[in-house]
Amino acid sequence: TELSKAVSWYAKYLGLTLEAIPEESAVRFVFTQIDRTQPQREFYFVLASNPAEGKSVTGGEGGRFIISECEPSVNYKAALAALNATENLTSFFVAMRKLFVASLNVKPKELVLH
Repeated sequence: TELSKAVSWYAKYLGLTLEAIPEESAVRFVFTQIDRTQPQREFYFVLASNPAEGKSVTGGEGGRFIISECEPSVNYKAALAALNATENLTSFFVAMRKLFVASLNVKPKELVLH
C-alpha cells in the first residue's frame, strides 16, 4: 500500500520509525541516524491530537496537533505552528529532524544516512 511505502521510505532515508500510543491517541516518532558518534541514539517526539483544538492554550498551541513529549528538548513551536496551519506532515518531519540535528551542532551534510 501507499502507506507502507511511505513508512518504509521514512525509515530508510530519515531513520524514522513510528510507535502508536493508543491510550493517548498519539504516535511516537523516533529518529535515529542523527548522531554520528551514536547512530542508534533515539531522538523522538510524541504527536497527539489536541483535545483543546481551536481554543487558546498555553504557548498558543490551539491547532489540531500538539507535542506531548520531545527528547532532546528542542524549540519546535514554529514547526508545530506550520504543521497546524498546513497539515503537511512531510515538511514537519523534516523540520523536526533538522531541529534534532541542530541540537548536536552538526552540519546536515555530516549526517550518517543509510
